[in-house]
Amino acid sequence: MSLCRIQSSSTLRWLAVASAADASELYWFLFDYFLPQGWLGKGTSDGQLTITPRGWQEFARLQQVSSGSKIGFVAMSFVAGFKPLYDEGIEPAIRAAGYEPLRVDRTEHNNRIDDEIIALIKRSRFVVADFSVNRGGIYFEAGFAVGLGIPVIWLVQDNQLAEVHLDTRQYNFIIWSDNEWENLRHRLRYRIEATIGRGSVVSKET
Repeated sequence: MSLCRIQSSSTLRWLAVASAADASELYWFLFDYFLPQGWLGKGTSDGQLTITPRGWQEFARLQQVSSGSKIGFVAMSFVAGFKPLYDEGIEPAIRAAGYEPLRVDRTEHNNRIDDEIIALIKRSRFVVADFSVNRGGIYFEAGFAVGLGIPVIWLVQDNQLAEVHLDTRQYNFIIWSDNEWENLRHRLRYRIEATIGRGSVVSKET
């Protein structure tokens, strides 16, 4: 791949491959992120880039998804107002479906937070993502899981559905309402069981 090709008629294809918004963002991914990581190297021609052995190693690592995992990763806003959503809705629903809920702010780790998120998603059987707060990090976590073939279950508060990004509106969101936690618990539990199958983690809730 070369810089001149980025500026050619193949631009749209490479934008799609990299999920980049425009050519300048694609350039940033290639030359300011992938190249310094050692995943790309300069080819034989001027401006040409090739995938390095280290890059192929990273690609292979990203494909290693744990299909036997008992973890349900939760991507959501951590603001105090959403504490009942997790404590009374999402967490008990995941446990009732036979899985172990996991949220990055409730785990002990010494890694950079973004590295830890990637590692945890890769260890997970599925992701529950709530888009009631329109944050890029939640879209990133859901998109990363989709890219790995990890099922994502989409949630949004009833008054925020119109605000979710256009590209996600084709997904079947579970729409929840404040204080109607029993309804959310049941719907989320059965969506998990229907999508992934019942897990083997023992839960008090049946």
